[in-house]
Amino acid sequence: MRLEAQIQRMGLGLGPTTILVRPRAWLTLTLGYLGQFVEGISLGEDAIRIAQSGGHEFDCIIATNALGSLYVIKGDLGRAIPQLEREPDAGSHLEQRGLVHSRVPGQAYAQSERYDEALPTLPGSFRDEQAGNR
Repeated sequence: MRLEAQIQRMGLGLGPTTILVRPRAWLTLTLGYLGQFVEGISLGEDAIRIAQSGGHEFDCIIATNALGSLYVIKGDLGRAIPQLEREPDAGSHLEQRGLVHSRVPGQAYAQSERYDEALPTLPGSFRDEQAGNR
């Protein structure tokens, strides 16, 4: 039972709404890459609403990060950054699972010229190299 609880807490297990949330989140990103922003935003908002109703932390992180990423792709940083900041631990959760979208907030910060906030989100080796140049 302890292993099951740990798997669930880490977001590796399935929540009650996972089957509804994760496909919508990935489709949100796909629509963003295709430039179909209206459809992607609608689907992303739907994924967030469903994730929140299910109460599964990792589903909420996936959904909010997908919509925030779509806004970055669109170039709407005014909406991207607040969306990406809704789940403050999203970057570490996503990076632990090897998902590249963990760096999307840093991209949004950099494009918004918020460099002090962008730097900590960069991969460790680059960040360490930059610290050595100071």
